[in-house]
Amino acid sequence: MSNGFQVQDRFAEGAQYIGGKLLPGTSGRHHDIVNPATGESVLRYELAGTEDVDAAVAAARAAFPGWSGATPGERSDALHRFAAVLAEQADDFAYAESLQCGKPV
Repeated sequence: MSNGFQVQDRFAEGAQYIGGKLLPGTSGRHHDIVNPATGESVLRYELAGTEDVDAAVAAARAAFPGWSGATPGERSDALHRFAAVLAEQADDFAYAESLQCGKPV
């Protein structure tokens, strides 16, 4: 497991993944993720607002022609690349989940 993983650093730019970028929310409301084992807030982020939803829908619509026009092989390759990135970061995901659930890894 990567002890250098810092949840706050990972989401420093925001927690809304829209159009290939992490962005802060625009609702003006925040949410804390609390480690139930310690009561410590491990991440505070701004919640999405209607502007964020509209931006996400627009980004999805813009991406749709390219994705729907891709061959099954191209889509498969993209999903395999995505799976490889997830596998590379599995320890970080496990650590982040352990913070959120209060369980040891």
